[in-house]
Amino acid sequence: MSDDARRIGSRSRTIAEDFALEQPLLMPLPKEPFETGRLFTPRVDRYGQIPVRTNRYSAVSSGRCNTLSC
Repeated sequence: MSDDARRIGSRSRTIAEDFALEQPLLMPLPKEPFETGRLFTPRVDRYGQIPVRTNRYSAVSSGRCNTLSC
């Protein structure tokens, strides 16, 4: 990859060197598929917020209907 030789900030090791240290510690991917996201169709409440499960997020209004991605 093109990022392998890159350094993040002032770190002494490259991305490839850090990955080589971390790779043996990684667990294998699960064999069965798993859900990585959920589709919601929330409505903006009177406070300009959108409820998603147990959280509330501010929704900036531009005066027209928009689709939001989370």
